[in-house]
Amino acid sequence: NNTEILQFHSLFHKALYHLTVAFYNTTLLFFFRLIKEIDPNLLQNHVVSTITHLEQLKNLSLRSDFLKDMKIFPPFWCFFISGSNAISSELQYRFDELARKWFVAGNKWIGKQIMMEVWRVGNELSNNSKSGDAVSWLDLIKDWEVSGFH
Repeated sequence: NNTEILQFHSLFHKALYHLTVAFYNTTLLFFFRLIKEIDPNLLQNHVVSTITHLEQLKNLSLRSDFLKDMKIFPPFWCFFISGSNAISSELQYRFDELARKWFVAGNKWIGKQIMMEVWRVGNELSNNSKSGDAVSWLDLIKDWEVSGFH
């Protein structure tokens, strides 16, 4: 784990590091999936990195010495884009666990439902050996007419 080697000036700097790396990997995923149309199987290292840094942010947010100074608001965009590209059941479980702790209710509900539908369809297709026909989060947003994409 690289963060064990890194020295941070403060907990704020450590949180900023995890947030930045999560956004970096998510931006790459967004670009590679939407612009370059790269198979998500080739991008799992970015998904793993993002969930790892989001989990670290969650752990930091629970520290009593961190809570007295500031509060972390989780980046749902990173969670949603990366989670929608998670292929293995282990990665999907990690995203699901993070959602249960960090995105309990509110306006993020539809995003979690879209992500879970991407997983469901992807798992069905992989069981039928049709991975080339995978549905993306953007397909579902358009199909479900979310946010004016209709």
